[in-house]
Amino acid sequence: MGGVIKQIKGNSMAIYYHLDRSGLLEEGQEISLDPQQPSRFGRNYWQIFERFGITEISDEYKDKAKLLKNYAEYREFWLELFRLNDPYLKELNVPSRLNCFFVVQNVDDAISFASRVASAKNSANYSYKIFEVITNQLNPTSLDMAWLDFEFPRDYTKFGYYYRHYWLGDKIDDDDNIVQKSKSIIEILLDQPLTIGKEVNYRSTLKVGNKLCSKVG
Repeated sequence: MGGVIKQIKGNSMAIYYHLDRSGLLEEGQEISLDPQQPSRFGRNYWQIFERFGITEISDEYKDKAKLLKNYAEYREFWLELFRLNDPYLKELNVPSRLNCFFVVQNVDDAISFASRVASAKNSANYSYKIFEVITNQLNPTSLDMAWLDFEFPRDYTKFGYYYRHYWLGDKIDDDDNIVQKSKSIIEILLDQPLTIGKEVNYRSTLKVGNKLCSKVG
């Protein structure tokens, strides 16, 4: 799934959108990405993994991963382990989340994602910026982030179905086996250099509805 394709200085470029949760982005900023190297997102998680003695993503470190205190840290370890080792996924050519920068296809999806972030934080007020992202990566991997909206017990038999279908690129909206679920939002994983474009002329403070994460027992 691609963004809006435009000709920029004679080159075909795609324009996507990013919700700036860190407040570190500015127009014209260039971000170097390498599919074989951690992104800033990935480096943050690797620092945490290494503090718990996890030096690679493999079955050898599953017990150490149980010591990870934050649910997102545990999720990212297991998502990567599934990507590398699950027999249904091993032949797929999908990048590591830990090496990527995340975008969505349009502003509406960025706003919907912001609503989910606010709900997950249980925050009555959530201010944010949305930026254009310009890249010559025209056919990146697109996955449904709604598969990750659940809070699971630390038992891979409980979350394997969800993580597998996330990596397969399936839309949760199309899965009749999942009754309680969020609406699909497609996130796009970029692993090639990009440039931060203009800030979208949109400001909003979101009011929280029901808490986002569903617990799966």
